[in-house]
Amino acid sequence: MPSGDLAASDQTLEALLADAQALEKRNVAAADTADEYSKRRQADDRSHIALIVIWLFAGIIGGLLVFTLIGMVSGFAWREPADFMLEALKTLVLPVLTLVLGFYFGSSRN
Repeated sequence: MPSGDLAASDQTLEALLADAQALEKRNVAAADTADEYSKRRQADDRSHIALIVIWLFAGIIGGLLVFTLIGMVSGFAWREPADFMLEALKTLVLPVLTLVLGFYFGSSRN
């Protein structure tokens, strides 16, 4: 093999190596971008679910207050149904709210 062919072969190999390294850098950058997007999307999903649960809790409390006020104004026996609704709120909704918020916003899992 003439020395000119060997030099051209070395240059071709160096060019191919440089191209491969550039492709590797682009792949790493694309993977990092995909990971960032995935983390951002997961945080958005968690926030959305937590927001729904919090609004549900606020709606139930608001309903309880409206029900109690209507009962008081109408003169009906409102104490017993209001106590029942408050007990249901404490035993059913509050634990679910706590679990959801603890699951989505608790300590980070790696």
